[in-house]
Amino acid sequence: MSIDQTQLLILQAAKTLFTSGIVLVLALLGFRLWRSTLRGLTARLGQRPENRSHERQVRLDTLATVGQATGAVLLGVVAGLMVLGQFADISPLLAGASVVGLAIGLGAKGLIRDVIAGFFILLEDHFGVGDRITINNRQSGRVEHLDLRRTVLRNIQDGSVLTIPNGEIHVVANTTRDWSQLPVDIRVDYAEDIDRVLTILEEVCDDLLVDTEWGTHLLDRPEVLGVEALGESDVTVRVMLKTKPGHQAPVGRRYRALVKKAFDREGVSPPNQQVILTSVEPTRSQRASLASREVAA
Repeated sequence: MSIDQTQLLILQAAKTLFTSGIVLVLALLGFRLWRSTLRGLTARLGQRPENRSHERQVRLDTLATVGQATGAVLLGVVAGLMVLGQFADISPLLAGASVVGLAIGLGAKGLIRDVIAGFFILLEDHFGVGDRITINNRQSGRVEHLDLRRTVLRNIQDGSVLTIPNGEIHVVANTTRDWSQLPVDIRVDYAEDIDRVLTILEEVCDDLLVDTEWGTHLLDRPEVLGVEALGESDVTVRVMLKTKPGHQAPVGRRYRALVKKAFDREGVSPPNQQVILTSVEPTRSQRASLASREVAA
């Protein structure tokens, strides 16, 4: 090998190393710029009044972490392929990687679906930790944990823990977003004067509004809507309570207790429960048994 060829190879190797170094430096600078941009955006969003709660801060931090990891993976893959391309032809490698990636994607499509769904749940703020939700009109409870792959609910009735993959969440009913509402149905006897009952319920609404413990959780004065249904032995009157998020159940229990005290004080009768007895014709064996007992007597 001549000196000119040796120098040419050295120059090509130096050029390859220099180009590879430039690619790595640019990838590192790009990642730092991406990370600082995300941190600055997260800090500005966290200073807004609507994002100062702990749940919103957790959501913003999670989104920032996911964004940093995604940017690092993309920049790393692109930079790695560009560096490898300086040393060898990577076309066969790309073809093999596409086949392997396709196989992995088919095998982990459920996981990928869960991660993508979890990302959009966090991004669009469908619900957060502490919210009471109902998923797909079946599973309901309080959100105890939320990440990119799963949502963990605590059932309010029996305390059981429900772990639901985010990819299986299609419809979410959030009962603690901004405010909550609870319809309270009161049943009274047909013989009661309905106008008198409505007046008593209005007075109970005033009593709940000035209640030192539970009145502060109301966002508006309880509204007596009127007669909701006519049953076989009772009349149903509906009252609507609008409360702070998540406080509708205890406020509703307090309102029912006040209604019970008011009804007892004013002498309002509960629904008249009638028990209807029907006669049943005895069977042939029962008649024979009864006849034998009479003969023995």
